[in-house]
Amino acid sequence: MTDERCGPGEHGHDCRKVVLDLLGEYEAGSLAEEECAALERHIAECPPCVRFLSTYRATGKCLKALKPSEVPDALAASILAFVKARRQRPE
Repeated sequence: MTDERCGPGEHGHDCRKVVLDLLGEYEAGSLAEEECAALERHIAECPPCVRFLSTYRATGKCLKALKPSEVPDALAASILAFVKARRQRPE
């Protein structure tokens, strides 16, 4: 998702922070008002984040359509391991 245009922004967010730390709370509506406003400013100025947010939302809609029994245990474990590894990767 990141490219040369997608890095630390004037609002204190960089794309990795947006994606890994804030997007879930933002989509759930539980992000603090000030942080939400800063995130929205970042997204408005960052085309890669706009594209990622669109993909993120589409993926969420697709996943909600699946019944939990349709997701194999091995796939769920693999996805969780991938996400945890990405969160622990140094910036």
